[in-house]
Amino acid sequence: GRYRINKVDWSNPQLLATFTVPELKLTNDTKVEMEYELKSPYSDWGGPYKLKPGESHTFDAATPLLYRRKVNNQMQVFTLAAGSHFEFLPENGNASGMLFEASDN
Repeated sequence: GRYRINKVDWSNPQLLATFTVPELKLTNDTKVEMEYELKSPYSDWGGPYKLKPGESHTFDAATPLLYRRKVNNQMQVFTLAAGSHFEFLPENGNASGMLFEASDN
């Protein structure tokens, strides 16, 4: 799994680093509610999660998560990297938008 340094303290002669699990963040930048599911390599599918317009969900994820969502009777499945930010963005002709990696990654 991946971990991030959360805090570093120095007390001569010791250096103490505190590590945390990075967050996976999903943001809904569309005007409609999104419904999706997530799964780790070691779990069953979780959800369905409902994400309202303008809101975000965060998950502690030391490993990549699988994402899935049904759109137009087709299942979208993506691998989402731990510690990343993804956003649902509106797309022409698709009111429910598409999932993209956010520009702040």
